[in-house]
Amino acid sequence: PLFEDDQCEARKALTAYKALRRKNVRIFYAGCSGAVLALAPLAKADGALIVTAYAASVDIRATGPEVVRLNPDGISEAEEIARHIRSRYPQGGLSLLYEEQDYAASLAETLVRELGPLIAVRESYPGTATSFKSELLKISGPDTAAVIFVPTAEAAARIILKEMAEMRLNKPLIGEVNLCDFPFSPADFGLRGSCVAARFDTPQFARFTKEYTAMNGHPPFAPFYDAMTYDLARFISDAGKDLDFSSAAGVRELQRRLLTGFDGAIASYRFTPDGEPS
Repeated sequence: PLFEDDQCEARKALTAYKALRRKNVRIFYAGCSGAVLALAPLAKADGALIVTAYAASVDIRATGPEVVRLNPDGISEAEEIARHIRSRYPQGGLSLLYEEQDYAASLAETLVRELGPLIAVRESYPGTATSFKSELLKISGPDTAAVIFVPTAEAAARIILKEMAEMRLNKPLIGEVNLCDFPFSPADFGLRGSCVAARFDTPQFARFTKEYTAMNGHPPFAPFYDAMTYDLARFISDAGKDLDFSSAAGVRELQRRLLTGFDGAIASYRFTPDGEPS
């Protein structure tokens, strides 16, 4: 495989795509929602294929079969978070803090639609900032029952938790899947919090995490998504034994096989005709 680093930026993803297309690459794995959304129109025009097991922006649902996504998106997460909030905080008074990033913004928009007036305050932050005290003051008023936290950048999330502790803004945190996957938790900062964990509760998944840790010397950074990426990579590798991925016909056949669905080593995958998990 050939690599180009898009650094999770749409403009850099376009540059990376064009560089790889000059090398006759037709199948692209993109991890970030912004990259997938930026590349989808080019892939559709070029007869190329984008696959992902990480990108979770709700907006990816508007793409066609030029994008095949294995993982659930922000709507699935929003529904789970909304169920938790309705049962625990029916009186409302929630603050929503989210990163200014494609996936996080789409999840925040979905939460606002799901929860409506239960969300009293909504505040975004740039993931590249080095302090977030002004945003924290806005979402941590005396009437705040809890804070819904939607981070993506690990460094920014760490600073936010640290500054919440320093400012003694000890509001209960309700986090999405990233907060579960970071190598730290609110409790490490003396804060209270919970998160929506994404996991496969199967022996195959447990074996994958164990073998990954033994091979790499550390556990997977995002076990759920890494497991799906592993299944996807194996499927494409096996298909490459009899398909020519440098040809348009080979890419179309891979797309057809993916959309038919497949059983991986860890999970089974089924898709809609537009490449969404079903």
